[in-house]
Amino acid sequence: MTRIRFIEDSRAHQLYSQFEGLYFRFVEELPQDLGALALRGSTFKGVADETPFEGFSGINPIYTCTPWLFWEQFRNLPEEQLLHIASSGAFFSLASALMDHLIDGQFEDSEAMAGLQGAFYQRGVAGFKETFPDGVNFWKTFRRLNREHLLGLSIELEMQLYPRKFTIESLELTAGGKVCPMLVTVAALAEATDQPDLLAPIELSFKHTFIGGQVHDDVLDWRKDFEEGHFTYFLHQLAPPFAWSEEGKPTIEALEERLRSEHLDVKYIDWAKGRYESALEAVSGIACEAWVVVINEYLEIAEEHKKELMFDHFATRVKEIADAGLLDDRQANNR
Repeated sequence: MTRIRFIEDSRAHQLYSQFEGLYFRFVEELPQDLGALALRGSTFKGVADETPFEGFSGINPIYTCTPWLFWEQFRNLPEEQLLHIASSGAFFSLASALMDHLIDGQFEDSEAMAGLQGAFYQRGVAGFKETFPDGVNFWKTFRRLNREHLLGLSIELEMQLYPRKFTIESLELTAGGKVCPMLVTVAALAEATDQPDLLAPIELSFKHTFIGGQVHDDVLDWRKDFEEGHFTYFLHQLAPPFAWSEEGKPTIEALEERLRSEHLDVKYIDWAKGRYESALEAVSGIACEAWVVVINEYLEIAEEHKKELMFDHFATRVKEIADAGLLDDRQANNR
């Protein structure tokens, strides 16, 4: 998990503290059951634990901290306007994260979680409506990004039903669609600062990051995904398309054999690194120190995972050679 790294600017720190305060004040106004969910760390992780929600520092900063990731570009906004856009975007983005978890069936009390998702979504949209009148370009971009997000969700659901149809284009639409709610905040900030040309490179960078991150995570979690019946693009690479059908699926032993023989986990970690590098290239002409730090952390984490996977393959091979040697010795002694 990467965390926001501020540039040295006391105003950035001050506004961020106020920004988190807006979240907790909104939560106080929610019905008691929804407020309790909003103060539980597991709500945003999609896993069951009792960790309390202590602020946005425990959430991937791309969801909530866009103004600070691109502080150099948006720092001159009036404080009230910056905080209003930042909080509207954070609620809108968190609503999309909860929607993803709901679709994946990661909550026991899905009805209450759907209520919280709806409350966040309504708060985010209401904030944008207070900021931008009808007819401004922001709303055209808002609708486009929403369409891309919903298209990605629908394709992801289809891929779970028909996994043999999963292609690289499907991956790009699903993973790229997931980041669209976060790009709504970028669009709002670009509109408010009259910098419409900022959206395209940041959008490309965000999408490369999410697509790379999706494959990165799926490489590490492939056994869990297989056992839980959650189909991913990486699982599709471990067996040919015809092996995945409505009637059945490959065995985990067959997938492990393919992984060992071709080192596909290492290959696709490298593929993810390539996407992270493309994310850096996309914003090479923009001053965005904090965002560059986030991407470089992804690259460093991916390199560490690659080394661990390569060592595991090496250790497995050494064990196979040693076991084969012991077998030969036993056979020779029995002659």
